[in-house]
Amino acid sequence: MSNILRESQDSAPSSPEGDVESLVVSLTTSPRKLVQALRRLQAEKLSAEAHSHTLRRKLEDVERGAPDTAQPKSKRSRPAHSHDEAESGDDGANADSAERFVIQAGHKFCILCGPWVHSAAQLFQLDMDESYAPGVRTENMEMKSQAQLKEIWELLQSRFEFEDLKQTWVARAFMSGVNAQRSNTATRVRRYCASILGVDEADLMRSECRREKFRHRIGWVTDGRGNGCYSNVDVEILHKNYPGEYSPSSAFLNPILMGLFVAVIRGPNSGKEFMMGILSSPKTETIASIHHLCNITPGAIASIAVFARWALSADDILQPVGSNTGINYFADYEEYEWDKLVFPNTGTSLVGGSQSQESAGIKKAMALLDADESESASED
Repeated sequence: MSNILRESQDSAPSSPEGDVESLVVSLTTSPRKLVQALRRLQAEKLSAEAHSHTLRRKLEDVERGAPDTAQPKSKRSRPAHSHDEAESGDDGANADSAERFVIQAGHKFCILCGPWVHSAAQLFQLDMDESYAPGVRTENMEMKSQAQLKEIWELLQSRFEFEDLKQTWVARAFMSGVNAQRSNTATRVRRYCASILGVDEADLMRSECRREKFRHRIGWVTDGRGNGCYSNVDVEILHKNYPGEYSPSSAFLNPILMGLFVAVIRGPNSGKEFMMGILSSPKTETIASIHHLCNITPGAIASIAVFARWALSADDILQPVGSNTGINYFADYEEYEWDKLVFPNTGTSLVGGSQSQESAGIKKAMALLDADESESASED
């Protein structure tokens, strides 16, 4: 650290055209000299900011015990198919370009992989577990973290070495992108997608109104004694032609979810047109064009399901657990993404875990699984 302090003293930037403090400005100073003085001040300010930015990153790396470098080295060779770089991939890419690239990767992660990251910045300090297999994603927190680490690495590997992910600024920039995109998506869905959701805009603006009018659409169920709670699968907004309880044949097929996803990646107007059977591709820049999105992922489906439920909920801010409803959005997102009834190639399912309050939908799903297993056993 002492080396960095000495460097800050020895290599502090100076004005490119002399010492600005020595300038004397009076009422008789000519406009030309005033302009020159202003330019000197601006140049010195920019130089000082760049120098401070470099020293700050070096200090963070020293405190963490990492090599004393201002930014990660770029790969000498990159895949020819890399489409996601926000800037040119030349070895001389500056720190600002690298930071923008990481932030954009965070945006894309939020859209295609999920709205939250396990352990946030701490995840970036993990080593890749080569034994990780997607089928065991929900076994424990370690495997969940490994799954997301792999997704993050796939977004960044075209420009960085894996060890670069452990630098503090990389985690900070990536999480900034995830958080910003989650906030922007939530705002877009609630404020500009009322017609896609099939509700009045005014009703979406008040928490109490959303609670009274829409809670039954997002999973509110009651027992025979009048007690109520939010189910994570008996949810109307998730189903096409909702039968009143969880149905594996129609779950996650609600056209509303598709319309919302189109609205997120191509704009609200495109989402509204989609609901009318019109497929449009805006000529203006969209999230889809920025990130070269050409398909949908299980993570995207699970995420848009969470955004849809939240938009109709009494919760004002989208966070892992709703402050007004108590809905565990983060846990539901993970269960939606890897439910074996929806994605049969995965090795786990929400119906296999323990639930404090099993709804009728979950019980039905378990019964269907038992029936399938019994039928398979009889055939053997």
